[in-house]
Amino acid sequence: MRAVILINSKITRIENKYLVDKSNLFLLEEILRSAMIEDRKTYTVSSLYFDSIYDDDLKEKLDGILLREKYRIRIYDYNYETIKFEVKRKNNNVISKDSVIITRDQADLLTNAEYDFLAESEGFEYLAEFMANNVYRPKTIVTYDRTAFYLPFNDIRITLDVDLRTSGFDLDLFSVSEADNFLSVKSDYFILEVKFSDYLPDFLARIIESYAGSRSALSKYAASRNDNNTEILDDDPVFVY
Repeated sequence: MRAVILINSKITRIENKYLVDKSNLFLLEEILRSAMIEDRKTYTVSSLYFDSIYDDDLKEKLDGILLREKYRIRIYDYNYETIKFEVKRKNNNVISKDSVIITRDQADLLTNAEYDFLAESEGFEYLAEFMANNVYRPKTIVTYDRTAFYLPFNDIRITLDVDLRTSGFDLDLFSVSEADNFLSVKSDYFILEVKFSDYLPDFLARIIESYAGSRSALSKYAASRNDNNTEILDDDPVFVY
């Protein structure tokens, strides 16, 4: 197991995921809209994920390692004016995330395996050496449409991610458009993510129990790698959804 370096994070919450049949989408969306505050209208999230030369991050997910990290560049609505580099850490079902706004030129540096500038960003200093030493490279682009709701306490945020899709072997985040994506094999489902700190109110827990069923170990990154039929060094990996 790789050593995961924990640093102070801007966001730390419990995260529970559910893979829900799409037939429940409209009703659940309307119920959440009546019980919570809609964060914003549905928007598109596109993320370029990095992994090591040996696919360490993917393997840790498949092996069920509880403490792990993922690295990605993220944009919204195919808009390149705001670009984020993010580190997402997971310890069982507790997540923390650090984000930093980067320029287009810096994004190009990352995709070309030039990480030195990260040493200048507080909290990201260790990644300049870590990603270089472990030969991190872009691996896949994950895109989906998200509707988000929140409550103004306990950092409660619930998102519905629809039409999970990937761009195949095209790893240029800044040339991908809606027409370039193809639907995931999981497109008959949507992904419900429930995030909160401290506790989730009973009324929300009952709503989720009624419509979402049991929790899922789904990883959008792993699902995309599977759909891309990306060659992994180990034979016949089992993808846990």
